[in-house]
Amino acid sequence: MNRASALLALTCAAAIGTAAVQSARWSAARSERMATERALVAASADARELARLRAASEVRIFGEPPAEDFFDRVGRTLTTVGISPSVATNIVREADRAVSGTVANQRRREMRIELRPMSPPDLGRFLAAWNTDNPAWTPRQITLRKINDRQSDPGDYQITLTLSAEYTLTDPLGAP
Repeated sequence: MNRASALLALTCAAAIGTAAVQSARWSAARSERMATERALVAASADARELARLRAASEVRIFGEPPAEDFFDRVGRTLTTVGISPSVATNIVREADRAVSGTVANQRRREMRIELRPMSPPDLGRFLAAWNTDNPAWTPRQITLRKINDRQSDPGDYQITLTLSAEYTLTDPLGAP
């Protein structure tokens, strides 16, 4: 093989190698683009679902303050879905307060419940039954903390649930 043929063969090999590397880069970029497009489609679907859920979670306003039997309602709802009322470890009534952006006598009452131990499916059943039986109370915040002790199942969480009910204060000078 003469020098010109060797140089031509080396140049061809380099060109083929460069083409192979470029092809691999194009393939990787294409795969990355497709993954990004799938993530964008999923994020868009999540955003639409969030907007739908926000629109569906209308604030229910009643003419009078909600009943004070909140503790009993929680126990009944837990029992209804087959969960021991003892999972409700802490129920706290927050102070009623004015609702910003509304008329002066619009108030919000909030209750906070700690449920431990509870799995997400149990929480879903509780919330579904709660919504059916207690339409005045809307979930405003849900916090799940994984329980990592030896007595709990792997799927158990400590759940802090804040529920609120809005009402119109009929006697603005009196207590709710």
